[in-house]
This record gives sequence, structure tokens and C-alpha cells, in this order.
Amino acid sequence: MKVHEVIRRGAERHAQRIALRHGQHQITYGELDERSDALAETLRQHGLASRHGVLFLPNSIEYVVAYFAVAKSDGIIAPTPISLPHERLAGEMAYCDATYAITDAAHAEAVTTAAQQVPKVRAVLTLDAAGQEAHSNVLHQSDSARSEEHTSELQSPVN
Repeated sequence: MKVHEVIRRGAERHAQRIALRHGQHQITYGELDERSDALAETLRQHGLASRHGVLFLPNSIEYVVAYFAVAKSDGIIAPTPISLPHERLAGEMAYCDATYAITDAAHAEAVTTAAQQVPKVRAVLTLDAAGQEAHSNVLHQSDSARSEEHTSELQSPVN
């Protein structure tokens, strides 16, 4: 059984039960499954499914949603601690063979700057602090060629 199937099974059996608490925030199994499905679909729409992704998020509900979304899109997850000095982010992305990064608003500028230095990184998905929207910065249209930066707003799968 794949790790994300545990969440799916929990959602099917106990959709309203609390799956995770972090501080004063909580999420049910049903919400976790739904939100991670939505983010996984965003990854697919951007052509990022089945690829290596860097998670640069603090410990949070959003981190767990992103983790399961990458798993659901058959991606390879490279969790990167937010304590990593920002000047080392580009090297970490290159080392992990990342094609995208998922971060939050607090780290978006540093992650995007680092990603622009790694030609293989095609996009940075930024989950905002309220979790109501996500922004996608498409950096490179292909692994070897740069394109103009394009920004689009997406519906967020996380709170």
C-alpha cells in the first residue's frame, strides 16, 4: 500500500475524524484527502507529475497536504528543512534533481530566486499564509531552455 492510500482509506472510513492538529488548526481525513487531491491535480496540469519536487515549508498542515499531493502525483519528495540557509537552496534543488518546489509566502522570494539559478526547475508553487490561494511561477518551459516568467493564480487546496 502506498503512503497516500492510507489517507484515502481514512477518508473513506472516517471522513469527519481529525487527521492532524497543528497548533490551533486541524484537518479531517476527508479534507486532507480532498486538498491533497486538488494540489496533485495542479501538479499534473503543470506537467509536474511523476517528477522530483522540493518541499520548502515549515511543519504545518500545508506541509502534510503538499507531501501527500506529491505522493498522489507519483512524484518523488525531497523535504528540505526551512533552516537551510537560503544561499544553499539552489544547490539543494540541483542535487535533488528537482523540477519544481512547493513553498509558502514567507519563503517564496528566496525559493524563486534559487529556482531561477537551476535550469531544470520549471515552477515554484507558493501556498499563501491564509491557504486560500496558491501562485505558480513558471520559470522554465523545458529542462534546458528558459522562458519568460509567467504567473498564474490557482485555487488552493490547503488552509
